[in-house]
Amino acid sequence: MNLAERLEFLDREYLSRHEKSENEIKIAPQTPVENMNCTAQYQISEAEELENNTYFAHAIVNSSFDSREKNIAYDVLFDALTASNDSPLKKIFIESKMGEDFSAYLSEGILHPYTVFRLGKTNEDKKEEFLDTLYSSLLKMADEGIDKKLLTASFNQLEFSMREGDTGSGPIGLNYGLLMLNSLLYGGRPETFLTYEKELDSIREGIEKGGYLEALIKELLDGESVELLESIAKVT
Repeated sequence: MNLAERLEFLDREYLSRHEKSENEIKIAPQTPVENMNCTAQYQISEAEELENNTYFAHAIVNSSFDSREKNIAYDVLFDALTASNDSPLKKIFIESKMGEDFSAYLSEGILHPYTVFRLGKTNEDKKEEFLDTLYSSLLKMADEGIDKKLLTASFNQLEFSMREGDTGSGPIGLNYGLLMLNSLLYGGRPETFLTYEKELDSIREGIEKGGYLEALIKELLDGESVELLESIAKVT
């Protein structure tokens, strides 16, 4: 498109009609919350049974929006541990018959990114077993180490995806604008989510030396802002 023409249109039809405001809007950090248990219900069909229709989610606030290297590293870690049924952490839950699906991910693009461990298609009485298994398994992996080949494979896949910059059907310029908001909204620098070379080099070196991602597991489990969410099926 003709950029100068579009900018002139925006100024003529909108911006020039308003006075510049001196108001400064800040999104303040949230005070850490105490550990809490929350239960929510969702609807299932009359043909479904209540059995094996409970979902658990264990969430931990573990970083800040500008902890770029750490957040990328968590993406690598969770992919390595849960991407397939043969991934070590997911395999533990699937083979134990505790539930039918398990996943872990980092919710990012917010002031306080948080990690979620989610067990699906389970039952309410498995809650304590879920938490015990989750923590004991992660601590064991942190102490004994994770297969470097597995971590490297997940890292290479993420690096390729970041360098490719494929946004699917969306305009790449729009995607870059949204990525900048992940930092700008909270007073950060606009390029924080557009650059990654330094972070990738550091993570790659950490995986090669060993112990880097294992240390992140221990740091994660030492977090104080933990929230357990239960979603229990109910026919309505």
